[in-house]
Amino acid sequence: MTLRGMGGYSSALRFYRPGRGRGGTRQQLLAKQKVLQAKIHSMRGKKRRISREARESRQSPVTTNPETEETDQVVIKEEPKERVETILMEKRPATVKPKFIIRPLPGNQPPKYCPMMDGTNHKVQRSIWLKVFHFLGQGDLCHCLRVCKTWNKWCYDASLWCTLNLTQVPLTKFTMAGVVRRQPFCIDLSGCTITKQQLAWLIVRIPALKELYLARTPLQALAALCSANCPQLLVLDLQWVSLKDFHLATLLSPIREHRPGLLDDCTKLRKLRELRLAGSDITDASMDLLVQQVPYLMKLDLSYCGNITNHGLSALTAEASPLVHSLTDLNVSGCFQLTDVTLVSLAHCTRLQNVMAQSCTHLTKDTWKAWAADNNVQLIL
Repeated sequence: MTLRGMGGYSSALRFYRPGRGRGGTRQQLLAKQKVLQAKIHSMRGKKRRISREARESRQSPVTTNPETEETDQVVIKEEPKERVETILMEKRPATVKPKFIIRPLPGNQPPKYCPMMDGTNHKVQRSIWLKVFHFLGQGDLCHCLRVCKTWNKWCYDASLWCTLNLTQVPLTKFTMAGVVRRQPFCIDLSGCTITKQQLAWLIVRIPALKELYLARTPLQALAALCSANCPQLLVLDLQWVSLKDFHLATLLSPIREHRPGLLDDCTKLRKLRELRLAGSDITDASMDLLVQQVPYLMKLDLSYCGNITNHGLSALTAEASPLVHSLTDLNVSGCFQLTDVTLVSLAHCTRLQNVMAQSCTHLTKDTWKAWAADNNVQLIL
């Protein structure tokens, strides 16, 4: 009689019987048996090599010999011991994926004073400490979070984290969780290798976000801004992202998602006040798109967009364009195709204050300076 172990593989794995092993006490044999059982658990989901003889011995295949039927003689069919097969036991995938939990900030009012070890309170109040914390950088504030529980609550004040600078910072899950806990109004992700999934996960959890800087980021990540969950941004920086007309049209197109409670299908970037498109590959066709989809634009950066011509700038600042009543700052440095004809359309902008036109070879400096003096515009050539 063979002893069946866990899983029924006793003959192949050689389980020990308590008290019947060769040498050792009963406690030692029990310990060996537990070690073998642990090995079986670690083998789950992997390949197990078991001899065919051991497997058939458990199934007990019985055949009767017709010549010796009267004596009920049992003959067991034998297989060569050298034949070995592999049984692959597939591991079932987890039904529930692990979740990364982000703890929200405490909702109660932080204490006014910091308690000391002797039971008394520190003489300096919380309001004075917050003024001191405003002079510290992000790294120093993170060190102050670890001083004590009171400082931890004070350093999470929203006024200290209005702007987060994550330029060229590796975006791990702990970094993104810290950004969500602070709920900033402005995030600088310039130079970060952020993905579309990461940006979509981030902006959904920061509904109060107003300024987003994505200079020199991957172009594929910008698709997250087309979602209905994107907050109403006021400042968007897309410098040197290699944008083309098709990409800009996708960003400013109406929302295609149909969700309950979504009354307006306009783009979430409609209320932009500042847009930076320096180094893009856009053409004059994008200027018509900006007039239609971003009517409240005040600052526009088109520097080093070599495909912009006089026709595109004339469409941007035409008399019927809503931008002539809102545009205050314009940067066309590096747009080498512009000429002095542009001044005719720029004269329609009633609120224009600053114009930058450096590295424009076809512009006449005296003509532009005279136009700037007549219209009270600060000009940088």
